Amino acid sequence: MLKAQATLFATPALHHTRFAFEGKVSYQFKARQTATVRLCGNRDRVREFLQDPQHLIAALLDREQVRQLDRHQFEVSMRPIGALGMTIQPIVRLDIRSNAADGSVQLQALGCRIAGNDWIDRRFNLIFQGELAPSRTFEDRAGEVTLLSGVADLSVSIELPPIMQLTPRSVVNGVGTTVTQGVLAALQRSLSKRLPQHFSHWSRLTTPTTPPSGATLTAS
Repeated sequence: MLKAQATLFATPALHHTRFAFEGKVSYQFKARQTATVRLCGNRDRVREFLQDPQHLIAALLDREQVRQLDRHQFEVSMRPIGALGMTIQPIVRLDIRSNAADGSVQLQALGCRIAGNDWIDRRFNLIFQGELAPSRTFEDRAGEVTLLSGVADLSVSIELPPIMQLTPRSVVNGVGTTVTQGVLAALQRSLSKRLPQHFSHWSRLTTPTTPPSGATLTAS
């Protein structure tokens, strides 16, 4: 029976910067987070699994959050974020591409808008990039195990409304930290729990399309 486990993301590295120009106050927050995911299966099966972007999107997000635009692009409705008397909901266009040669997967936000708040929408920017790739394969009591290594980078920029520009910096930094860490924490929880579950379920229901590495085919 196939099993899968995951190691949680490490604590994210977080940076925040404050800018003031022409009477405007803007903040920028950056975070990075890494992950190691353990899947019980050979590298070829893991590579085959990751070739379909829907497997990864299903592991990362709830179905009601996602609208598929084409094979590689998805519109993701993030959970509403309430802070400083405002509620914002980023809508992100996410692109997922896989590399058949090494089994790696790249994720990139191609655009972002804020639903229901035009003022913030014009002054909010989100940049996201991530990668997940098989790093090594080994044998243990459960059989062959493939480790995936992942990294995600997130940058959020926002200009405060005039009425909030006197808000203490510590308060704004707390809000920015909540936004950036909240996004990465949600991905952490989903990737850690769902990706192994999806892989195990998929492995039980499908037949390998390629023989394991090193195997040879014989004709009868």
